[in-house]
Amino acid sequence: MFDIPTFYSKQYFLEQIKKLLIKNNIKKGGRVRLSVFRSGNGTYIPNTNSPSFLIEANEINNNEYVINEKGLTIDIFNDLKKNHSILSSLKTSNSLEYVLPSIFAKNNGFDDCLLLNNNGHIIESTNSNVFIVINKVLYTPPISDGCVGGVTRMNLINLLVKNKAVVYESNLNAQHLLSADEILLTNTIQGISWVSSFKNKRYFNNVGKQLLNDLNKEVFSCQLDSKESLI
Repeated sequence: MFDIPTFYSKQYFLEQIKKLLIKNNIKKGGRVRLSVFRSGNGTYIPNTNSPSFLIEANEINNNEYVINEKGLTIDIFNDLKKNHSILSSLKTSNSLEYVLPSIFAKNNGFDDCLLLNNNGHIIESTNSNVFIVINKVLYTPPISDGCVGGVTRMNLINLLVKNKAVVYESNLNAQHLLSADEILLTNTIQGISWVSSFKNKRYFNNVGKQLLNDLNKEVFSCQLDSKESLI
């Protein structure tokens, strides 16, 4: 656990990010990564609990989310399981459980792979949360299954509830994927990406396109609020 400084606040980090965006001349789309790590020396027994942070900002061509023209091909990675723990919902610098399935996907001609927990439930992909669509109802693995609590996952669930759409947090397996009309992968950089094939099944992207439009409207609204808070 870190001893969090009192000046670490949302406003403080927004100001630091704005300074970096100006310095890097990023005026439209961009990717910002905030990494927090322990300061000082020490190995497995740290000498201090004080945190330091690093902010990175890179330009992105698009200023809004754009649906992928070509659908993704995916498979399930079975060689390493990720189970629920106090760290499983967080993004950490220990990425081996994502690196290995990414290598598997690349070596076998897939765009991405889905990860399993020790109960055999699908929890996420190597870089995204997972949603499936069955008869216009959405399902996504619960945090208790071990998936990362992605920002876009949370925003999409809130948006669906706000629009009175039906969404459930539910255990998923391969049979659910084969019964789905659509498979959607969500993360903060791409927004929503649609999957075109898993095994011999082919998928649509009608709901995915509509959700991405709705998500763009919501993100644009948040951008305006952030700009106003920094004036």
